[in-house]
Amino acid sequence: YEEAARYLGEVEYRVVQVERDRLWARVPGSIIFVYELVIGVALAAMFGIFFRETALLPNSSDMVYLAASMLMGGFGGVLGAWLSLIKHIAIEQDFEKQHAIWYYTSPLMGMVVGAFIFMGLRLGFFSLNPNTNVSSPYLFYLLAFLGGYQHNIFTDFVKRVLKAFEPKSDTATKPPEPEETTPTHSS
Repeated sequence: YEEAARYLGEVEYRVVQVERDRLWARVPGSIIFVYELVIGVALAAMFGIFFRETALLPNSSDMVYLAASMLMGGFGGVLGAWLSLIKHIAIEQDFEKQHAIWYYTSPLMGMVVGAFIFMGLRLGFFSLNPNTNVSSPYLFYLLAFLGGYQHNIFTDFVKRVLKAFEPKSDTATKPPEPEETTPTHSS
């Protein structure tokens, strides 16, 4: 009887959870979708108005490339947020409102990542050959868009790179710990 009551309690909890998730998905999910739509249209309009011609020329200034890379990174952030929203609302139906801040900040994070990618490419940090200078704006924009689209992966990559420069702990002053030995049996 206790086991049946436990199973019944789990089922009741899951039914309530699914209903709550659906309600949360309708209201905040719709607001987030409209927010991302407005931001996406604004970014596309800014790119079209300000950089329609100059951002695509191979000899424009670095400030034009930087601003356009930021816009492309922001647009990648918008697309990544839309696809994540669709996944969690329509497909998996596990949308949780506490993650709403991620959706709201995704375009901004994309813009920051876009700027970082532009500067990294321009300075030669992301080049296989450090003597080459990347001059194609299309490469800047493509990588900025992809970085904005998957800014979580990009920030994890940056964390791993920074961890390599982290000073080592005081392992040199500590005596080595004894190794565990397993007894060997001879037959």
